[in-house]
Amino acid sequence: AHPFDRHRLAGGEAGEFPAKRHRVAEEVKEEAANFRVGDSVQAFWPDEDIWLPATVIKVLDCGSVRVAWEEDRSESTMPHDYVRFAPRARWKRMESRRAPG
Repeated sequence: AHPFDRHRLAGGEAGEFPAKRHRVAEEVKEEAANFRVGDSVQAFWPDEDIWLPATVIKVLDCGSVRVAWEEDRSESTMPHDYVRFAPRARWKRMESRRAPG
């Protein structure tokens, strides 16, 4: 499967119904709408086949997401399915309640 298959219209041949095209476009926009500016996310970097930390800087009307990479703050526009929420830490280290002495 090609990574952008979800963005292609099913069939892709003459006689395709415009209603389906509209429905597919709306689904893409709805999925991208889950992201908000400032969200900590991971974005897929296909050159190295790895998910890297990033921050959402803009959600575009077409359903793509503009991110700033944490490593160097450079920006990229990614398809929404190349962006996912960063996993949350399972636990957080807390200070001991024990009083010194």
